[in-house]
Amino acid sequence: MNDYKLMVAPFEHDGFDTLNKKQAELYFQWYVEQSLSRIKQLCEYIHSTGETVFSCDYTPESFIDLWNWFESQICMVEKTKEEYQSELDQFPKWMHDSIPKEQFSVKTLALITDISFYFAETFIKCNPKIKWGYFTKPKNEVSVNMPVLLGFKKNMKLDPRRIVHVCAQRSYEKHDKNRLIDAYKIWVSYIEEESISAEEKMTPDERPLLSIAPILKYIQDFAGSTGTYTTKEEIKKAEKRFGQELPLPFKEFYEYLPKEYFSYRPKENFKNINDIQTMSRLRKRKNGKITFLDRYDHIEAIELGSSLIYHLLYTGKALEPAGVLDGYLAVEFLKKLWEGHIPNLAMGEWSAKETRPIKERMTSFFTELVGISSQIAVGNMAQLYDVCKGDGIAVYSEMSGCLLLYAKEKESLTSLEIKLGLREA
Repeated sequence: MNDYKLMVAPFEHDGFDTLNKKQAELYFQWYVEQSLSRIKQLCEYIHSTGETVFSCDYTPESFIDLWNWFESQICMVEKTKEEYQSELDQFPKWMHDSIPKEQFSVKTLALITDISFYFAETFIKCNPKIKWGYFTKPKNEVSVNMPVLLGFKKNMKLDPRRIVHVCAQRSYEKHDKNRLIDAYKIWVSYIEEESISAEEKMTPDERPLLSIAPILKYIQDFAGSTGTYTTKEEIKKAEKRFGQELPLPFKEFYEYLPKEYFSYRPKENFKNINDIQTMSRLRKRKNGKITFLDRYDHIEAIELGSSLIYHLLYTGKALEPAGVLDGYLAVEFLKKLWEGHIPNLAMGEWSAKETRPIKERMTSFFTELVGISSQIAVGNMAQLYDVCKGDGIAVYSEMSGCLLLYAKEKESLTSLEIKLGLREA
């Protein structure tokens, strides 16, 4: 590790959630002050390797060469027996086989930190509304007291280091030089969507729910998903505990989603960015809602007897209706399979700025998925579409203009992008 200088924190602590306001302020000031010197070191080190033409010009396009270089630098080391056992003790037994015995080397972690500085400063230079900041409440939010980027819709917060860390984990499994710029595009879309904030606040109406089993089965086959599934007996036990039947699409979501794609995030471990509760762990909140999905920036819940799904940002004070269960969960199901790192399943994301000029051409390749996708889209922001007769699946929002495009492999995704006009041939 002698060839790359480490950054040493100004004081030791037992976790960011233990810092008081003064400590959080001191750490923030120190951290941001390190940014330019760490970027300078990173750029000098990259050029010293002589392996890239990376230009440190603070443009999103520079992320491609930067990440292409970094993927060749990622290094894993064996965890000690004590480290591995400590991690096993924090996870349920059925997840033990999926817990890796390796972790990033110290040098790789240092590079991740410095790349996150460059990612953050580029974001700020290209998007004037975004700035460095930190927050001290609520204490249960993952990024509490940490330096983050602020200025996104609904008070969302971007933790640059976590974003780069997650990208590094995925690139260790499969190289993709566009991974960092793709993450950038996702977060830029959260700025652009501010213009539709009024529509987002519209409350969806209650309506009869439809079975989403046909769509979930189609997506499952398309992605090649396999694993261990929630049983009908487990669902019946949960219904007995609640004294009421669970909504049909909710039960189907659990029956078709492999348990391997649920995640468990113990305190002080942010490796997993979201967490779906198993049937046995579902509990009613004091307000009667049942929380089932906990992401790094919000939670999602259902209410027995209602067709709606409820959403709460960690910065918010109450659960608000976010959509209708059947269509919302069908989209969430596809996203979870992709997040589960299914081999070869590829995804691309585009903002309204990129899709609206080619909307007519692009949507001409979209058709109804399994005959019901338009029906379950009622009351939801986005709709599922079949793309080019089975070549892909799209999640598209007419309101926001945002598009997610899925294909069975990277090459097929590129072909679809060209056909839809999203990429030049």
